[in-house]
Amino acid sequence: MDCNKDEAVKAKEIAVKKFTEKDFRGAKKFALKAQKMFPDLEGVSHLLAVIDVYLACEKTINGEYDYYGIFGVDRFVDVQTLRNRYKKMALALHPDKNKSIGAVEAFKIISEAWEVLSGTYTRSAYDLKLNNVGSSSQTTKPQNVPTQPHIPESTTRPHVRWAASGPTSGPTRPQTQGSATNLQNCPCCGQSILANAIITCPAASCQESVNVLKRKLDEVMHIVSCISAMVNDGRTDSAKMRRTNDRN
Repeated sequence: MDCNKDEAVKAKEIAVKKFTEKDFRGAKKFALKAQKMFPDLEGVSHLLAVIDVYLACEKTINGEYDYYGIFGVDRFVDVQTLRNRYKKMALALHPDKNKSIGAVEAFKIISEAWEVLSGTYTRSAYDLKLNNVGSSSQTTKPQNVPTQPHIPESTTRPHVRWAASGPTSGPTRPQTQGSATNLQNCPCCGQSILANAIITCPAASCQESVNVLKRKLDEVMHIVSCISAMVNDGRTDSAKMRRTNDRN
């Protein structure tokens, strides 16, 4: 048993080296070998979880990561199944529990994928990009392997392009186009409204109209939320007044 453990440790070390060299298929081969020789080897299952995310990131569709492929589901999956899959992967990849190399970036990738696919509008926009005429699949190797957390350029939209310089960067982000972020003030509460115009229309002439409609819809939804809050506050005040009058 000790002999098997020693061999498994060596295989895991080779897997980590392969990962550092960006040979993710080779890394998975040796990680699986280590797991087979000693299933209870510490950290090997966490390393495999990270490697699987990086392997999924090698495939892009029309310049976008295959988020469905990252979760191992098809494009017609329902939100509840997707949520269950995300929770399971998040538990395996969370940096507080997973200390493997690349775990921080892998966790950020699945979080970004969940943010896009869990929202009605963001998922529709993402599917629209995948369905663009002339789209094609391609395989790209992530250029850098992370060893420390790396902060994306923007946290205000799901589709972001992360910097790819130095050893702390994660997989190279696919180049995205047709995204815009706008801040507008709510006429009810004065709060800044974040309007993400990320829908890409196949017809270039329709793009601006789609973006405007999306921003207007975001404004309307925020205003409705503000009005609803005001109504609820008014009902609460009325109920307090009735109770006070009853006591008097």
